[in-house]
Amino acid sequence: MEIKKPSVKEAELLKTKSSQRLQPEMLTALNGQVVIEFNTVSLFQSMYAWCEGKGFTNASKFFQGKVKEEQGHVNRVYKYVLDKGLTPITPTISEPTTDYIDLYDIIESCRLYQVGVTQSYEKIGELAIALGDHSTYNFIQFFLEDQIQEEATFITLCDQYKILSIGGMTGLAWLQLDELFEDL
Repeated sequence: MEIKKPSVKEAELLKTKSSQRLQPEMLTALNGQVVIEFNTVSLFQSMYAWCEGKGFTNASKFFQGKVKEEQGHVNRVYKYVLDKGLTPITPTISEPTTDYIDLYDIIESCRLYQVGVTQSYEKIGELAIALGDHSTYNFIQFFLEDQIQEEATFITLCDQYKILSIGGMTGLAWLQLDELFEDL
């Protein structure tokens, strides 16, 4: 998906608001992150539905909470861009997959997805440093710290699955894996 560049009007506004300066390339990067966050909401919503449909009640509650958390991330990025006097995009989101093999497939998909989200925020941080945009650099620190926890959660769940799967995944092992979500 191609991210819309700032309009001529927005570019002029960017130049005139020196105390709230946001470079056009930073607006493009933040709008790109909005797309990622919206897609994450959709992804977690599909995972919630899959888990609910398969009877993994703790995992479904976990992903339902993740949907709300990610909606908060969208709102946080929106507010930051709005506070800079600009308008963030409202993207068309990609349709997430709903074709999961099992609960481990969801967990591993999340782990890999979160690595990508972390890399995206790191790129925004690098851009902020290159542009001397200290406010945006400070703003994204919240997300980078959150990503450390997100990745750790899914790594732990993957590790727990590997322990439970020794000798094969039985019905009881799948229930035990679902119970791990209760404490998250």
